[in-house]
Amino acid sequence: MLNTDGSSEAKVTRTAACFMGLSHILYLKERVKGTAYAALEVLFLVLIHSRSKSSMIL
Repeated sequence: MLNTDGSSEAKVTRTAACFMGLSHILYLKERVKGTAYAALEVLFLVLIHSRSKSSMIL
């Protein structure tokens, strides 16, 4: 559970910096929003990886 005095803000910020959507899932209990953010990040990473492979061919 998050404290309302602001002491949990650093914990949420660190997890959000590590993986987008993780703090929504773990701490804020916003599972739908967290899953959407996580899926977007995975998609973004896959697209970056596939583009870097295709640019090496050219």
